[in-house]
Amino acid sequence: MTADATSRMGRTPWRARPARDRLTQWAVVTVDGLVAVTAVAGGVALSSGLEDDNLGRDLLAGTPFESYLWPGVALGSTVGASAAVATALTIRRHRLSGVASILAGTVLAGWVAVEIALLDQPSEPTTTEVVYLTAAALMAALGACTVAGAGRARSAREQR
Repeated sequence: MTADATSRMGRTPWRARPARDRLTQWAVVTVDGLVAVTAVAGGVALSSGLEDDNLGRDLLAGTPFESYLWPGVALGSTVGASAAVATALTIRRHRLSGVASILAGTVLAGWVAVEIALLDQPSEPTTTEVVYLTAAALMAALGACTVAGAGRARSAREQR
């Protein structure tokens, strides 16, 4: 398969990418992949009741939830799924991988913001919230770098 044929399918050959783009791709897969795994695992833990003793039901006071079942399902299916899709698209070197990572980072930031707003918790963000807000910012920034790298590659092809 030629480089042109591969590019038409929405993928850029690995060797055709500059080293900085490969490094960015590796970073996106790492960050998005870790978020996907931890969000799905956290969703399963919440849904199955494994975290009930650690979190306590009083955190849910003021929310529409009586248990962690639906928050767990939502965590795994929104944050986990969006990060997993972004990871898979990046591994496949799909042209929309950067956009997917930006969207997944936005979903994660939204999740943490809603969590902070709804849960009855300390006045300052928890360490977990800070870590995941940082991950959300990284996902969006790395996604933007991926989009910019794709634009550079497209410009280079057009100049040939």
